[in-house]
Amino acid sequence: MSLFFRLQGDGAPLPELEGLEWVTRRRFAEPLVHWATTDLGRASHRDQEGRHALLDHLAAGVALSLGAFWQPAGGAAQQLTPFYPIQSITETHHPEGLCFQLLGTVLQASGGDTPSPHRPRYRVHAKQTYAGLLRAFTHVAELPADLENNLPANIELAGDLVQDGESDAAFLRRLIAPERRGPGVPGLVLTGTCSSTAVLPYTLLPGDVAACRAFFQGRSLPAAEPETLERRHFPAHRPPTAVHYLDRIGLPEYVVTREHPEFDADRWQTWFDLNLPRFHEDAFVVALEDRLTPADGGTHLRRRSHIHLLSGAADFTQPTAHQSWCRLGTVTENDGREPWLGVRLAGFEARAHGDQLRARLLCPTSGEDGRGGLHLVPAVGTTVAVFHSGRLDEAPVVLGNVREEAAGHAAPSLSLTQATTLSLAEVTAEQLGAVAVKSALDLTGESTISVKGENLSLEGRGGLSLKGAQAEAELSGSDFKVGGP
Repeated sequence: MSLFFRLQGDGAPLPELEGLEWVTRRRFAEPLVHWATTDLGRASHRDQEGRHALLDHLAAGVALSLGAFWQPAGGAAQQLTPFYPIQSITETHHPEGLCFQLLGTVLQASGGDTPSPHRPRYRVHAKQTYAGLLRAFTHVAELPADLENNLPANIELAGDLVQDGESDAAFLRRLIAPERRGPGVPGLVLTGTCSSTAVLPYTLLPGDVAACRAFFQGRSLPAAEPETLERRHFPAHRPPTAVHYLDRIGLPEYVVTREHPEFDADRWQTWFDLNLPRFHEDAFVVALEDRLTPADGGTHLRRRSHIHLLSGAADFTQPTAHQSWCRLGTVTENDGREPWLGVRLAGFEARAHGDQLRARLLCPTSGEDGRGGLHLVPAVGTTVAVFHSGRLDEAPVVLGNVREEAAGHAAPSLSLTQATTLSLAEVTAEQLGAVAVKSALDLTGESTISVKGENLSLEGRGGLSLKGAQAEAELSGSDFKVGGP
């Protein structure tokens, strides 16, 4: 066979699989992705034991890795790619065909000192300066000294930021997205692509074409091999016009396709390790897609490369989808007066308080000076819903309590078990029905209390006592007593 795949996993030996196609896709500032297509009916080890072992591994969800190999006619097998973890498996149109989607990097163990930039994480980034938060991602992207020294030190985030299931690389891309930055936050662009290493060689640069061009000057795409067929075309979903402009859907690009007449393992390895972006004919190379397929009955390996290019004058800052966020949490801190509430998010990283979020309180009104209005705060230990728009200049907010138990009183009802302060300038009751008080009522005033009405009726079923200064009147049974000094 010319193209075949080997699997790595614990347990029984796994068969080698004849390769129908290998695809590698890379775009700058995004994870490397691979697809390996095979047909189980063409397993080189056709013994049923090895084939069943593979199916048992897949059915049990055992972690497996896959690597691509090439064996020229009469030669020894050569490894074309590292072994990558299998992320997902889909069926193909072949009777027993499977397509393995592979992660572009080897994931490091959870909780390591330098976690993989592509491992999903759940943590809260405490409120801090924008520059300080960028420095927390040096394991994802290099921050050049001249850029770091020019970052404004006085721009603070509006509040805590939540990383909910995003990888560090994805969170960093969202952090610098133009539509998420607040006033005064400098424009930045994340450049680079991943190679076979575990940590991505990303670099943060000022978000303008001139700075990026200066940084990547001299990094040109390798020239086409002799007799390589090269043609230029536009993606099918775009009209074939001479000029493309940035839009919010994607990047304006055209494609150059190279058909390589002969497969050369050394040239492939050099090409495979390229970082992006680069230059080709004064245009930015923003993406590469390579396909390896057997040819001539499996005796040769065909290599086709699709080179995605942007005009040299285009801004290749990538837009990101607007991503708001909502989650449930448990109240851990309630000052009673401050506009912030401490919330613990279940399942988030507890290390370095990564599960603690400070969120602003919502209220129907905060009064004319922002300090009054209706101030009812969820109690410690109760469940609340928290929302964040995703913008850096806006803080997360508490939407309110989430009721988990049956209410003590049927709706509509108002039940406050703690001492409550009521401050009202003036109240007019258009209509007030009967008021029944089922408990003792103690009405105490620190100043004059005046009760006026067209008719005033007081009734004490067990007696009525009136006191004022040193005088006293008591009505009880058939007696009426008035006392004084």
